[in-house]
Amino acid sequence: MDAQVIERNEPFPSIVKLVVGLFFAVVGVVLTADNLDLVNADDFLQYWPATLVLIGILKMFDAGSRMVAVLLIIAGSWLLLYNLDWIGFTLFDLWPLILIGIGVVLVARAVGVGPQGIALPKSAAIVGQKKVAETSKDYRGGNVAAILGGYYLDLTEADITQGPAVLETLAIWGGIEIIVPENWEIIGEVTPIMAGFELKSSGKWDSRKQLIVKGLALMGGIEIKRK
Repeated sequence: MDAQVIERNEPFPSIVKLVVGLFFAVVGVVLTADNLDLVNADDFLQYWPATLVLIGILKMFDAGSRMVAVLLIIAGSWLLLYNLDWIGFTLFDLWPLILIGIGVVLVARAVGVGPQGIALPKSAAIVGQKKVAETSKDYRGGNVAAILGGYYLDLTEADITQGPAVLETLAIWGGIEIIVPENWEIIGEVTPIMAGFELKSSGKWDSRKQLIVKGLALMGGIEIKRK
């Protein structure tokens, strides 16, 4: 029964890991050939953003990662077009648009208008700090976000009776810290973009108590550690 739980969540993460592994291997071969004056690495490495597009397409098949998938496809396509000199500016030149988007969402929520599609998770730390201690004995997961702030989620008193539980995370210029019990199995599926994702794992865990942490860290950080 434990094997079925793991098998249900492995296919797409495994394929993504395969793509990432092949990417690093190919880059290593190209750089080695460049050092030996066999090829010009720049002629090949300008196409590296295509890997982001491919990963995004693969993640589209995972319903819980489609937001990340769309962002990866957009970012990869834009960087590829920039490297090929089809456009004259990068996404990094447009980073203030993130502030505009956050502002629009906050105003929409404040006045109670706007489509549900732009709604932020109910449990969010926005320009501030938020600490939550979850004590549910049948934890199923949820959605948390940290935008220009910090979110601390304590799950040490919670329990999973029917896994896996899925936790969606979003960190934009903010940080999310998640504390989990020692016997939980943690699977990290977070995509960091100019950000950090850290999963501290040690000891033994019960695969029946499986927590899948998905999401996106954009110029922020997400850390998962055990009690």
